Amino acid sequence: MELGPARRTAGVLLLVLSVLLLALGVYAGRRRTGRRRLDDDVRSRGATLLLPSFLRDYWDWVTGPVVRALVRWRVSPDLITWCSLVIAGCASVSLARGSLGLGGGLYLLAGAMDLFDGRVARATGRATRAGAFIDSTIDRYAEILVLSGLAWWLRGSPLLWAALAGLSGSLMVSYTRARGEGLGFVVREGGLQRAERVVSLGGACVAAELWPLWRDPAVIPDAPRVLVGAGLVVLAVGSHVTAIQRARRVVQVLRARDAAESSAEVLRHPSLDSRGVSRRGTP
Repeated sequence: MELGPARRTAGVLLLVLSVLLLALGVYAGRRRTGRRRLDDDVRSRGATLLLPSFLRDYWDWVTGPVVRALVRWRVSPDLITWCSLVIAGCASVSLARGSLGLGGGLYLLAGAMDLFDGRVARATGRATRAGAFIDSTIDRYAEILVLSGLAWWLRGSPLLWAALAGLSGSLMVSYTRARGEGLGFVVREGGLQRAERVVSLGGACVAAELWPLWRDPAVIPDAPRVLVGAGLVVLAVGSHVTAIQRARRVVQVLRARDAAESSAEVLRHPSLDSRGVSRRGTP
């Protein structure tokens, strides 16, 4: 990686981080003085270790002007969704070439736009089931693109398996939720949902780019791979744990429903036992 482009990328990332940290200070002041309160939508989404409620609310606040501008310009939520996929594709190419800061920053931007489309849809009364399906499908393609780009960069390294495990875990998190909803149950358990996955992986890639500015690169040999690998391990372990938690929750609910339906069937037909078999025996 050339030193010039790397330093320019790091400079842009530091500028963005500085602005966000300054905005965080302003947000904290508004919270302390009572001029900003957690809204119901943030409370309904819950909190996780990586993204506590105040950070979710801070992000909604700091990006509020962007969302209002998109609403004012009548930008279609579907257009925002497709743009997020294009940006994720650019992130994939950048990561595959080893441009970790650029790729990680683009992935974070794609994740932000993924939040914008839903907020714009709700603000304009254009939230539909078709739009939600498109959004969910595009999200999966975005994750596949980004993790495939990292897998290409890591080819020949044992960390390739962490990238593949992270990809499979991310898809299973989404599958367990979709399958549960298909069976009539909304499941949101787990600490590594979509936003957390984007932040953990995108943040690790950005940190890998900025590390040489903070520390002597010799302190950690091959620091970029170490930091990205750590992010991938967090993603892989956390996503599979989340998928298992969701699967267990769905199974528990479905078994309880099955038991309740069996009991109701017995009450309607006293001649049947709990398995639906006649107590009178076979004639």
